[in-house]
Amino acid sequence: MSSQLLWSVLRKNSCFLVKTRNAQGAEFSCEKGNLTNKNNFKYSGLSNEKAVDIAEVEGGVELSVKSGKEGALTKPKKTWNKTGLKRNTRRTVRVVKNALKGYRSDLSADA
Repeated sequence: MSSQLLWSVLRKNSCFLVKTRNAQGAEFSCEKGNLTNKNNFKYSGLSNEKAVDIAEVEGGVELSVKSGKEGALTKPKKTWNKTGLKRNTRRTVRVVKNALKGYRSDLSADA
């Protein structure tokens, strides 16, 4: 399924969608792979084939990268490759930037 078609379905209807009640009507999304929590195609972890997630775990940081395996559509848990980073902050930032350089360079500033 194409990314654009999937985004057109998920844009207004998703269990991860959080809407505010103020006048501006900001919409946020709390799915895995969405670094900024904005409900936007660029940051969507569900509709993009390449997505990145950074989560804080006990003793360090976990970097998850979405793989593009075709057979993984029926098993969503296996689509994410996880790497634990238990180093100091400077080394962790360098590893994350190097990992995103060849994968999704547009997300390196947000990570």
